[in-house]
Amino acid sequence: MSTSPPSLEDSLRVLLKALKLPGFLDHYADLAVQAEKDGTAYGQYLHALAEYELRERRDRRIQRALKASALPLEKTLATLDLSRLPPKVRKRVPTLCEAASSSERRTSWPSACLAVARPTSAAPSATS
Repeated sequence: MSTSPPSLEDSLRVLLKALKLPGFLDHYADLAVQAEKDGTAYGQYLHALAEYELRERRDRRIQRALKASALPLEKTLATLDLSRLPPKVRKRVPTLCEAASSSERRTSWPSACLAVARPTSAAPSATS
């Protein structure tokens, strides 16, 4: 009893899974059809697939980091209670946000504005 060899599509799916390229796996068929319709060059097709893969990996990395941080997702700069921050940090928040904003304009990568202060209960006492 002979078995037929796997189809090219089945073989490609196995290879993409083995290479851990889920973005390629999810989008290669749709992009291939679109590339054929548009007469897109192979390099452009491959570039588009790589962009999908990179974007999806970045999104998954961000989601893993958010989950690991255990930070509340509803917190934003708009909901930041500046009155809880020490005066030195409070004065620097606008500068930090301005720097983050100009960084976003220079690059396509978003950046974060984060102010960190030592909780008053954890501050070392002046007598010790």
